[in-house]
Amino acid sequence: MLSLALVVFLLHKVQNLGEVKQALASADYRWVVAAAALYLCSFVPRGLRWQRLLKGARTIRLAALCEVLAIGFMANNALPLRLGEFVRAYVLGRKERISATTAFATIVVERACDGLTLVLALAIVSSFYPFPLWVKRLGLVAAVLFLGIVAFLVLLAYRRTWAERIAGVALRPLPPILRTRLLGALDEVDRGLHLLRSPWDALAVLGLSVLIWSIEFAVYTRVLAAFSAPIFHELGHPVPLHTVLLLLVVLNFGIMIPSAPGYIGPFQAAVIAVLAGVAGLTNAVAFSISWVLWGTLVLPIVVIGLVLLSFEQISLAKLTVAARSGNMERIGPPAGP
Repeated sequence: MLSLALVVFLLHKVQNLGEVKQALASADYRWVVAAAALYLCSFVPRGLRWQRLLKGARTIRLAALCEVLAIGFMANNALPLRLGEFVRAYVLGRKERISATTAFATIVVERACDGLTLVLALAIVSSFYPFPLWVKRLGLVAAVLFLGIVAFLVLLAYRRTWAERIAGVALRPLPPILRTRLLGALDEVDRGLHLLRSPWDALAVLGLSVLIWSIEFAVYTRVLAAFSAPIFHELGHPVPLHTVLLLLVVLNFGIMIPSAPGYIGPFQAAVIAVLAGVAGLTNAVAFSISWVLWGTLVLPIVVIGLVLLSFEQISLAKLTVAARSGNMERIGPPAGP
């Protein structure tokens, strides 16, 4: 419902669909192809980072991790509520015979690293450029969220008893059976936190996180380059790089909102909020860019992920049912010996 409401609202704001069509027709889609290829290349450092995070459990081939990442990102795009994170943990456990809970713990650390990297980037840029007040509020909320997650993981790694007490209080409203199961899972989660006990691994993960988001930043600049004609017509100059960085941050925080598959609605709203509300483009041009950027980041990885998932002999429908129920074992035993 939220996604539908946002799309209707955005169409109402755009009003002149003729301008949208004109902007899409004037785009140079060679830059879009280059952006899509660049985005797919980012899965190599993503795989290297996940390999480092999984070091405490076992060493896994980079190629296998990149395949699982593609499947997980596909599921995040194709399923609602970011169920792809659970799918990724399950598929890795199925392929490599490690605990899905341990795999999921490393994904939590990975997402915390992503969030902190984006918050840090926004904080640095905000000190030089006067962004609107809502940007500062967004950064503050995101900083509190991700620092809270990291603080809990650090407690779990070094002060296990304190972490268990906090988890017990936080989970108290849940049914007793579910609460017991989640508290019992802390043992497996703790195995995925070796990174927090290894300064060298932490530095490596931080460096890879910066590289990953630098590549994604370059993807955004290439998509905007495809629309250089309408952008120059309206602004007289390219979209400033600090505004592109703001777009990267706001978009990735915006799609955390529960929405329809593919983040449709929140994705476009975040792009328009920055490109129209901050950069000064018209709603029509910003709306056009939002859909091309969406296609660049979503469509190629969905196709690749579905192909790789077919090799695993698992249907997306079964994954959806299992992920929603929280019982991944319903899909069946791992393939192979």
